[in-house]
Amino acid sequence: MNYPDGIRKWYDEFMKYPDGITKGYYENGNLKFEWNFKYGKLDGKSKWYDENGNLQLELNYKDGKLQEEL
Repeated sequence: MNYPDGIRKWYDEFMKYPDGITKGYYENGNLKFEWNFKYGKLDGKSKWYDENGNLQLELNYKDGKLQEEL
């Protein structure tokens, strides 16, 4: 099972809902993805990058639901 790397903040210490930005990286150190969470759900822009650091996909979420591909 793969787990995301990077910084994660917790909104509620007892319920462990992630809040803030989670980032993952390739083995070469380049950014792989950047997700925004609010109250444990994807919220805002989520970005995916290739191994060279080029933006490949950008999605917009609100309250955990996909709104649109940007």
